[in-house]
Amino acid sequence: MKKIALSIWTTVLLLVMSSGTVLAFEEITSFESEIIINQDTTLTITEDISYTTTLTKHGILRYIPLSYSHDDIHRRLHLDIESVVNESGTPHQFETYTENGNLVLKIGDPDRTFSGDNRYLITYHVDPGLIYRDVSPVLSWDITGEGWTIPIASASATVQSPYAEIIKIDCYSGFYGTDDGLCTPSRTDSNTAEFIYGSTVAYNDNVTVDVTLSNTNQLILPTEFEQFMRFLRDNWELFVIPIPALLSVYLWYTRGRDWVFISQNIFDLDPDKPKQLRPVFDSRRTRFVYEPLTTMTPGEAGLMLDERVDNHDVIAEIIDLAHKKYFKIEEKTKKMLVFKQTDYSLSLLKKGENAIAGTLSKNESLPPHQAYLLKSLFGSKKTVTISSLKGTFHTKMAKVKEMINTTGKSKGWFSANPSSSRALWLLVIGIAQGGMLGVAISGSQYGNGLWHALLLVVSTPIALFFAYHMPQKTAVGSNLAMQAQGLKYMIKTGKWRQEINEKRLFIEDVLPFAISLGVVDQLAKHMKDLNMEPPSYVAGMSSVSASRWTESLNSFNSSASSTLSYNPSSSSSSGGGGSSGGGGGGGGGGSW
Repeated sequence: MKKIALSIWTTVLLLVMSSGTVLAFEEITSFESEIIINQDTTLTITEDISYTTTLTKHGILRYIPLSYSHDDIHRRLHLDIESVVNESGTPHQFETYTENGNLVLKIGDPDRTFSGDNRYLITYHVDPGLIYRDVSPVLSWDITGEGWTIPIASASATVQSPYAEIIKIDCYSGFYGTDDGLCTPSRTDSNTAEFIYGSTVAYNDNVTVDVTLSNTNQLILPTEFEQFMRFLRDNWELFVIPIPALLSVYLWYTRGRDWVFISQNIFDLDPDKPKQLRPVFDSRRTRFVYEPLTTMTPGEAGLMLDERVDNHDVIAEIIDLAHKKYFKIEEKTKKMLVFKQTDYSLSLLKKGENAIAGTLSKNESLPPHQAYLLKSLFGSKKTVTISSLKGTFHTKMAKVKEMINTTGKSKGWFSANPSSSRALWLLVIGIAQGGMLGVAISGSQYGNGLWHALLLVVSTPIALFFAYHMPQKTAVGSNLAMQAQGLKYMIKTGKWRQEINEKRLFIEDVLPFAISLGVVDQLAKHMKDLNMEPPSYVAGMSSVSASRWTESLNSFNSSASSTLSYNPSSSSSSGGGGSSGGGGGGGGGGSW
């Protein structure tokens, strides 16, 4: 009895050990694909997948690519799942979703599991189904796909072409991109071909069939209009991506182009004179302006020149206040070992004290932004250094910039506040262009990624360029802008050297404008050539050479710009024919 009992327990143990090995097993015992080429060149495909496992599973996953490229031709496929049933025709529960450019079928009941055998017959419709090679209709189709995580013991396919004779068949198999020569093609009649692959299809293996049809056939090919509509349907992203750029150009053309007077007299500032939108290809030439601008402050001239207020425009306003004798600027140098530290002292003059106190005569009143700037620099003090304002003046500097921008609108030089207008349109177009990035990424998963990227790269700067230039000048504003351009051009070319007699007076008055217009270096060079002394109100440098004064002035501009705008809070943050794969279909699958 003991021997019998031991024999029984030994048998049970061996079965348990044996069952432990079986538990790790799953396989596609056969993968049979039936492909019918319909008269309208679409395909009806039924995949008969026999699956066995000793694991506990809900079902299988089958994913099919929604696009493919063959012979350098890109195709986006439209797949419609008609049914998923077992061998008795009983429907399997399934859901579909797209992932990484694939249509994924998740077959099985999430509330039930099984182990053992199961069979899945998946029928789906494919459009388009055929490609054309040397004007012949061709079916190039990956049967299994190279992405199966479960081994496939055998694979076969049958291709039926009721409306076109099959004139050539090929089959490629094995590791993706190669051909092991083990796939056997045969033709049972003129309209049917069979393909058998008896070896195991492992991960990254594939079976691809290539069937060429006769040119003489009963296929109903899509019309040119249908082909065009299919192209639009399959490549809609390529037409959507440029929309923000086209919209930006349109908005600029209709709402962003400047108004100009029909008369080309740039000194005419009567808003009631006849005007028109500036022609796209405007032939107006830049005219010389020989006198400092009296209708604009230097910062306002900088605004009209490039439609924005920069740091150097505010520095030009500071220099202009010194020029108007509200305070004086002195350079202070302190030696530190082998280095030297330079600072700048601003000292109020009597006129500046009166301005801050509000006791200036009406004829001497300052523009609002200059009055605010003067009070913000000094407060209750009579002397300040540029370095002492570091970290505290940035909000006031931003306020001065906004006041100048507001002046551009309030004085009728712009249709809207140029800063707000630019920010709004850059935001709108930027958001739209960001959406196009998502469209490009979404579309690239179906192929043609290079075209999506190229369109995005080309359209983005176009969209942002025209959005940036949306601030629209009135006709008066355009004339003021041309005056600023004319003064800049005249200083830059040195034309004033021959045609202005009161050169020193000109230098005194024009220096602040030279700073805001970005031509101070050229002005200093011409001063040096004429052996002229620098203006006495700038950095106490009246007795030095023009070249040294230029260096000092540039140092002041740089130091004042970086120091006065310094914000301590922001600075502290931070294809088929020769190898397996390359056809439509395919994909892969697994279990779950």
